[in-house]
Formats: sequence, C-alpha cells, structure tokens
Amino acid sequence: MMNSDLPCAILADDLTGAADAGLPFAARGYPTNIWLGEHHYIDSAAVHIYDTASRRDSPEDAATKVRRLCNSLKAFGCPLIFKKLDSTLLGNLTAEIEAAMESLGFEVTLVAPAFPAMGRTLIEGNLHLFGKPSDPPRFLPGMLREQGAASVAHVGVDVLKHGVEAVAETISRFASKAARLIVLDTSSQKDLWLIAQAADLLDTRILLAGSGALASEIAAHMPAAGQSETIMHSTESGRVMLIIGSANTVTERQLNLLLLLRPVVTVEQGTKVDGRMWLGNSHVLMRVKPGSSAEPYAEALAALLAGELRGLVLSGGDTAEAVVRYFNASGIRLGGEIVPGVPWGQIIGGAAAGLTIATKSGGFGSDNALVNAVDFLEHSRK
Repeated sequence: MMNSDLPCAILADDLTGAADAGLPFAARGYPTNIWLGEHHYIDSAAVHIYDTASRRDSPEDAATKVRRLCNSLKAFGCPLIFKKLDSTLLGNLTAEIEAAMESLGFEVTLVAPAFPAMGRTLIEGNLHLFGKPSDPPRFLPGMLREQGAASVAHVGVDVLKHGVEAVAETISRFASKAARLIVLDTSSQKDLWLIAQAADLLDTRILLAGSGALASEIAAHMPAAGQSETIMHSTESGRVMLIIGSANTVTERQLNLLLLLRPVVTVEQGTKVDGRMWLGNSHVLMRVKPGSSAEPYAEALAALLAGELRGLVLSGGDTAEAVVRYFNASGIRLGGEIVPGVPWGQIIGGAAAGLTIATKSGGFGSDNALVNAVDFLEHSRK
C-alpha cells in the first residue's frame, strides 16, 4: 500500500529528475525540498527528495549511495515512497532499485518509467518516444536482467485494459512466484493511475519506481495540504542567466525561439567576462558540455550574482548539479511549475541562498518553454 504519512522521501539520480519528481507534491501544497546527497535533513510535514547524483556512476557506487541514504531514512523513521527513474531508461536502474529494496525491506518494485505527456511510453516492454520505438531499441525487462536483476516480470497493456483489479491480481500472481521487479506497460496517464491504484490494493510491501508522471499519481493520492508556494515579483526586470548542458533537439528548438524573441547575449565557455554581458537588458546564455564542471562559467556566475541576477535557468541534470554545488548549496525548496516540464524553486544555503532557479530536463517542454521561464524569472525577487 502507498504511504501518505509525513515526513516522507523520494530518491532520484540527478537534480532535474529530482525536481520533476517533487513538483506534484509542491503543487498540492506540501513543503517540498530537494537535498544534495550528502545533506540528510529531515523535518516534519515535508516531502524530501534526495539527489544521489549517481546516474553516471558505476553500479557499485550508485548502490552504495542509495544504501547510505536508505539507512539514514530508516534511522530517522522517514518512509521512502518513490524511486525516481529516467523516462528514457538511463542510469543504474537495477542497482539502485535493488539497493533500496534490500535496505528498506520492500518485497516488490513496480517499474513504470513512462512519461506520456512528454512523449515517453512503454509498449510491450519497449521504450517509445513520441509514438515511435526508440533508436537504439530499449527493452526494459531485458535491460534490468542485463544489469543483474534476478527475477523480472512484465505486465502488458492488455492487462491494464481490464482495470485496477486485473492489474492488482496480475501483480499479486507474479509476486507469489517470487518476481521482485515488475515492469508495467504504459501508454497514457490513465495507465499510471491504474498502476498506483492497484498498488494500493496490495498488502505486499511495494516500492513504486518511475518518472515524475507516476509521482503525480502518488501525490494525487495524498490529501491536499493547502496553497502551493508563491514567489515575490518586482515591477522592474532583471537579468536571467541560462546554462544549458543539453544537446537534445527539443532544447535546441526552445533556444532558437528564445534567441529570436528575447534579448540574449551568448557567452562561450572560458570567455573572459566583459562589457558584452551587460549590454542593455540582455539575458546571458552559456552552452556547456554535458558532465562538465562549473569552472568554465564560474567567473560569469560570480559576476552576475554580484549584480542584478534575478534567476537561473538550468537544463541538463549534470549541469544543474554542477551549478548548485558551485554555490555550496545544500538543496532547493521547490515552488511550482512555470510551464509543463519546467519546475521552479529557490536555492537553500550557500552563496546564492534564496535565488530563484528553473530546471528543465533536456527533452521536456514545449517550444516556448525557455521563453516562459525567462519571462517568469526576470521579475522574481529573493
């Protein structure tokens, strides 16, 4: 059964994914905090998302990070309600799921990583992107087995068509045959609702693992907690810096529209900060290589932070992680969603405490997502 007591916890393997998973809870009025892996803060009446920054780690290192966090959660009496997975199946899926199961005593994990609203579905166990099989093909049950999972079962979309009780009975039958990881096809948000409802009918200790879309069904199961976070706005606009570490074609389209519609100065990595950054009311864009550290743009960040920087837009999980760590932040307090696929929050601790940021996974958002993010942040106030 799903746990709705507070405090509760979510584990994610990168920062943008952590924001996507936490957003539905913030939207229902729950205080929702993202913590970098080494910060294990627990307070009452809050949802805590822990970013292990383990997507590019070895399976052994990723499992060690998850075990360490789960042991802390156990010591604090904070239940784990969700394991965030990448909707395109990147990362150490098996290692992290099994580490959480072993540490916290889960008997079965329901694996449903689809995010239908963002074009990611799972059909006959295969990842589809915007209605077409992924290239290269990614067959999730096979991937889990190749990563070391001993007992994997698969529930096809034909079962989901028969409703909640049929899904619950199928899961129960697989669990009785010692299946530990059960992959479920998902072609729509309704399918994710069915999965969450079926989980609630079972007495087995179940961990739900998936994308922010499945997290939204868990949040919907919890009672509304009040109004979501609001942000102070200024009548005067300020500069926004965009640090983009994603080469996804969706992000490229969003950048092209932003450059067409808004005043933006592009600064190359390693470029010495000069007057070009301060022309008129231009915002500042920096493109970085995925996985790079903050050093190439540290000077620009420091200069803008000392001036009239109103907000940051960070795209790409590695990039977002590097920037937040550059500020020595301990985490992010999630506020809400600017547009679908673009959460916003405010930095907790460090040199940029209170600064408003927006994060975006590379393939998320409509073509005007970055335009909307800049428009929102340029009037924000600490």
